Amino acid sequence: MGGPYAPIGARRSRRRLPLAALGLAAVAGVAGLAYYRRGGAAPPALAAAAAAASSEPSITVRNDHGAWRSTTAYPWRYVVEPFRRTTIEVAGSNSYVLAVGHVGATGRSASRDGAANAARPAASHAVISSASNVIEVEFYRVAGDYELFLADETTRAETTVKLKCKYVRREIRALGDDERAKLFGAMSEVHRLGHAEGRAKYGKKFSNYESLTAKHLDRRSLLGCTPYHGHDVFLTAHAAFNLEFEQALQTVDASLSSPYWDYTRDDAVYGKDWAADSELFTDAYFGSYATADHVISGGPFAFAPVAAEGALGVYDWPETNAYGKLTERWNGAADKYVARARTVCGLETKARLPGCANLRDVLKSANDTRPFGLLSGFHSAVENEFHSVLHGAIGGAWDCTMTDGTSLDLGAFVEKWPAARTAVETIATYIQLLWRAELNDDVGCDFGDCAYNVRCPAKDSCVEGGDCRCKSDAFDAAYDKVRGDALAEERLAHEVLNKNRIYSEIFHAQDKVILWANTSDADRGGFHHDVFFLDGDGAPLDAAANSELKVLLVKLLMNPASVGPFTTPLAAPNDPLFWSSHSNWERLWHYVQLDGAYAMPAGAAKLEGLWDYVHAVPQLRNGTCWGVYWASKLPFSSFTNHSDFTDYTNGELVQLFDPRNDELPFVYDDMATMLDHCPDAPKKTDVKLI
Repeated sequence: MGGPYAPIGARRSRRRLPLAALGLAAVAGVAGLAYYRRGGAAPPALAAAAAAASSEPSITVRNDHGAWRSTTAYPWRYVVEPFRRTTIEVAGSNSYVLAVGHVGATGRSASRDGAANAARPAASHAVISSASNVIEVEFYRVAGDYELFLADETTRAETTVKLKCKYVRREIRALGDDERAKLFGAMSEVHRLGHAEGRAKYGKKFSNYESLTAKHLDRRSLLGCTPYHGHDVFLTAHAAFNLEFEQALQTVDASLSSPYWDYTRDDAVYGKDWAADSELFTDAYFGSYATADHVISGGPFAFAPVAAEGALGVYDWPETNAYGKLTERWNGAADKYVARARTVCGLETKARLPGCANLRDVLKSANDTRPFGLLSGFHSAVENEFHSVLHGAIGGAWDCTMTDGTSLDLGAFVEKWPAARTAVETIATYIQLLWRAELNDDVGCDFGDCAYNVRCPAKDSCVEGGDCRCKSDAFDAAYDKVRGDALAEERLAHEVLNKNRIYSEIFHAQDKVILWANTSDADRGGFHHDVFFLDGDGAPLDAAANSELKVLLVKLLMNPASVGPFTTPLAAPNDPLFWSSHSNWERLWHYVQLDGAYAMPAGAAKLEGLWDYVHAVPQLRNGTCWGVYWASKLPFSSFTNHSDFTDYTNGELVQLFDPRNDELPFVYDDMATMLDHCPDAPKKTDVKLI
């Protein structure tokens, strides 16, 4: 395979450095070590002891997070973290002299504080202190190879242990207060500084929220496709976004890694009350929901700005809303700052976060051995089941009205028709996908499926306080003719639901929830081949409730509301919570590639044949998204010391993010306990091939 990465295992083996070549002075026992190095013969008793002590002594590698928990998952027995004081200790009654050496030119150097003008460490590591059986070291070569040398002061037996230097991504709540404060401080720089200002201060690896949001937004609402979603490219592209963000943090503080948020634990502990009870939604973390205008006004991300026209010095971004915000075109929000709501159009969501059942499905998908089922099945489970529900549930929606001011309150509807809550809750969770689907602002009506187009004002054409939201003039005109006639309103709703393909979009958006049943039963008051939404028990709603729900749904979709940045999946990097929530699934990708109980292979050579778009296959609509093919280049580069500024292909990213790759800069923390809170998650002995 081409590109900057040699195949795993193809690197030249490196000769172990002799202990005397390390150049370390003033360590305990140097005299005894020097005697041994001079080649003096060992006394017979010591020689016998050396022969008996051929096994490796017990070694502990620890930092402020405790001991590295060696597992069989990653191929490195001992991982040390860059720019963290690491203590290496040998247990037992024997006395050892310890020393550390860097192997060759491996690893990527970094400066301590990340500043562009800061001197990079000249040394590969620094010994802070040492004594018999213990040494304290700081390591400076990311993804570098090191060796720990142990010399028994009694037997003069020498042992060499390999160390790998990588960042460790941890659950965000596992960080101590000081580390979390450093993390949020660096994130605030990313989410508040201008791009040029940040690069001047921290160097060329700095990326700010504007550049990350603009890249992730691309122009999906305009072109009808996204190069980062809906295909296996979701895995490579979002892993690359996570790493670009992480390396931006490291320009501010080189000791940081990007943590993940394991929301399955929140689901297990808090259930439907996660928004009120989880510490993630407090001012100690990402800000609470308790503000009347929905703007996050407390905590480290209070009044964090939303990217807007003029970001990066560009005033003609391909996609903004009418207020010039870098968000999906249909979003009616004029907010300057990051906002979230616990409600979707007045309905306080009780939708649960993805939990253990969803985690179980993702892991099972990694054993789907049907043709083209393995990688694409895993991607689909991750993107559509384990990830997408987060956007609508966390970001919320408000200002839900028609152009004439008629309220479109989902909460009031559920109060009137409690049996409809399941259907309404599911629609509310995924409504952002339906709003996006209804936006047909260009010539995309050749198929006759957008008779009631939703169109938007020209970008940057509105001022704050003005009503410049998107709407369907065709629907408004048709509705004015039938207003007040319940049967005629339902017929219009039925027509819009069919002609605008809304039924089809709901079908693809719903997640294991059956929302409706097709029926031709005229006795229920429906139309021939009508749709009846279902209650929580799977029974059809009352005919009157069903009719009102269809009308309300159509009104709502023809009048997109204001939403928080997190609700718009493509502009969600505006919200600092985006990064921790999107790092969680990547941990599962590592897990299923490393654990032998799963059929998911690791490495580009094996995954290429499973990729969903190895060859250019035209899509049915709007051409072919440019980023989905195996050989497609994505706008990411220079993640490692051995790469240049040539953009990576999907194939090269697959190889880079192989969890066994020596040059990958990070690992995830102990995965042996990642399922402990999920008693129903598949264990190794329970995994079955689909």
